[in-house]
Amino acid sequence: MEHLPLVLASTRPTWPDILVFAASAAVILVGPIQGPITKGSGAPSGEVAQLGKRLFTTYLFAFEATAALLVIAVVGAVVLARRPAVSESELAAKVASREQDGLVDTGGSA
Repeated sequence: MEHLPLVLASTRPTWPDILVFAASAAVILVGPIQGPITKGSGAPSGEVAQLGKRLFTTYLFAFEATAALLVIAVVGAVVLARRPAVSESELAAKVASREQDGLVDTGGSA
């Protein structure tokens, strides 16, 4: 079976790509520098508050690393799922070429 090369339509980053990257980098890098959140009068208490305090103090690095890995995974999934745009004439030519090679079942023989 013939393996077709993976061709991306464009590998240059676009403005939305740059904007999302800059916003993500700002949240990841500047967020921890701001320091801990102080407890206000309406702050929650109990197990949820303890979990939040541990996530954002003791386990901050692991929490941020996990968030970064999830963002990378989502971006990778989008890149892998994106297909290059193919015009109808190119698609028809590919199908005809595969029919001639016997790679596509045209339904003529049963």
